Amino acid sequence: MKLGKKFGIKALALGLCVASLSLTAFAAGWGQQDGKYYFVDPKTNQKVSGKWIHTSSGYYYIGADTYMVTGWKKINNAWHYFRPSGLMVTGWREIDKQWYY
Repeated sequence: MKLGKKFGIKALALGLCVASLSLTAFAAGWGQQDGKYYFVDPKTNQKVSGKWIHTSSGYYYIGADTYMVTGWKKINNAWHYFRPSGLMVTGWREIDKQWYY
């Protein structure tokens, strides 16, 4: 009887560990993973992908890989430049000795 009880407890513990691996919960808003930023939709509690994020600072874009875009990115046939912080540049700006609008 003791052996069966120990096995049952170990099986339950293993099952809970495996189940917890598949249930990834994220806090709403910005997060960081492996040095890259992502955004979690507060309504769905899921990472977003391929979406614009508007904040009081301006616009950010989350790529198909669920991470914030930096540098040059073509979105819907239009080129955009995003600072290293991820913030989209607007208006006239000099980037790499060239002027862009």
